[in-house]
This record gives sequence, structure tokens and C-alpha cells, in this order.
Amino acid sequence: MDNRPIGVFDSGLGGLTGVRELRKRLPHEEIIYFGDTGRVPYGSRSPETILQYARQDVAFLLSKNVKCIMAACGTVSSTYPAAEAAKLPVPYLGVVDAAAREAAFSTRNRRIGVIAGDLSCSGPSRLRYEGCLLALERCGLTLPDECCATARYAFQDGYDAALRLLEQPGLTAIFAMSDVMAIGTMRALHDRGLRIPEDISVIGFDGLELGEFYTPKLTTIRQQASLLVDRGVALLLGTLERGAVARHETVPFTLAVRESTSHPPRKDGTNS
Repeated sequence: MDNRPIGVFDSGLGGLTGVRELRKRLPHEEIIYFGDTGRVPYGSRSPETILQYARQDVAFLLSKNVKCIMAACGTVSSTYPAAEAAKLPVPYLGVVDAAAREAAFSTRNRRIGVIAGDLSCSGPSRLRYEGCLLALERCGLTLPDECCATARYAFQDGYDAALRLLEQPGLTAIFAMSDVMAIGTMRALHDRGLRIPEDISVIGFDGLELGEFYTPKLTTIRQQASLLVDRGVALLLGTLERGAVARHETVPFTLAVRESTSHPPRKDGTNS
């Protein structure tokens, strides 16, 4: 029996939710968790910097003689090269979410703006953007270039991106691909004298607890931490017991509809 610990890392403390679920399922395993609170968030960094941080996080856990490494950080999971992970002396597992395929258009607004992350890297920004385009296509819509603004995953960047989008006339909804950017967007709309959701709807992505305490409460894509852990544990056991190769998986999401979105009025004047 391999008594070495399992190594888990994230860009901050968010991964502790996953560690809690991991302990429930593997109560006899020792777990070493590294949360890089000094450099959070990773999503606002360049792909090169994210990869540098990931390598340092992995090296730290390897120094603790772990038997496998799980990346609880979605940004790292999508950025860390599979070829490099395959060369590590222990199994490396990353679980990636790719959602927002329908949620951005749950409000059924026909004129929307999108705030995306850095689309030049193959990380969650690209996955979420591609999911958004698929949802638009299924609705028979396209996203004009001028209605998409890119930004770092930060409050100020979301704020600035929203101001750029507001230069486009007639927007009735903004989908920000992180809750942090969405909250920055809401502040920008407030400063411009726009009401949420009466004048414009806002939807985020991540399901951060902060969104529940903002005014109005943020409608967002909520990732299922327990399910992420379930899939991660299955991959972990498969790797340790049967020598299965590490891989990325997509898991379902839930749409938390709160106060920042509003359906358009029906012909009878009521909201649908």
C-alpha cells in the first residue's frame, strides 16, 4: 500500500471545498493542500505566468513526496501541457469545466455583449468563449466582434470592459465569463445610471459566494464542486490502481438565477 500523501493545489483557498469532498470519499488518505494566496487570482495572468506558477506549485508538492497531484485550479487544469504532465514522476490530474453554453441566453435577450478572458491561450477563457458561441448558434444568433470585449479576471478589468461594450447601442444583457468581471460590470452600469436588470441584465460564471451578497444578487453559472471531486477521485483511483492515463473531463453546471437578469416582456406585458 502506498502511504504517501495526495497533493492538491489551487490559486487560492477555493480548492479547500474540493479537499473537503475528497476527505469524505478517501477518509484514510493524507492530503497536502497548497493554496497560492500570495498570487491569486491566476486567471488575470498571462499564459506564460500561469504555466510558471503551475510548475512551481507542482514542484512544491513533489518536494513533499506526494503520490499524485490534483489541480483544483481550472485555469491551471486547462493551461498545463498534457505532454509535460505525462512526464511527471507521479500521476497528474486536472478536471476542467466547460459550460455557459445555454446560460448566457437564459434571459432571451437578443442583443448581448460578452466579456471574455484572454482568448490567445488554450485555457478556460477559450473554452467558455467557444461554449458561448455554440449557444448563440443554437439560438440562431451570431456575436459581432464589437460586442465582445476581452479582459483580465479582475474587478477593474470587468469595469473597463463593460464601459467599452456600452459604446455599442441597444445592449440588453452582458455575459461576463467570471463573477469577478461580472461584479465589475455591475458597478460600471451603476455608475452610468443604468438599472440592473430593468435596463440591462448581467450574468456571471463561477458561482462565487460574493455574488449572493452583491446588490442585486448576481445570476451565475455555478460549478458543482462535489461532482468535480467525484470525477477527480474516480480518475485518481483509476490512475493509482489500474494505471489509467490522466485526462480532462467536462462536468454539468447549474444556473443560479438571481436578481441581475430579467426575461423580456411578453405580448401581454408580463415577464416570462
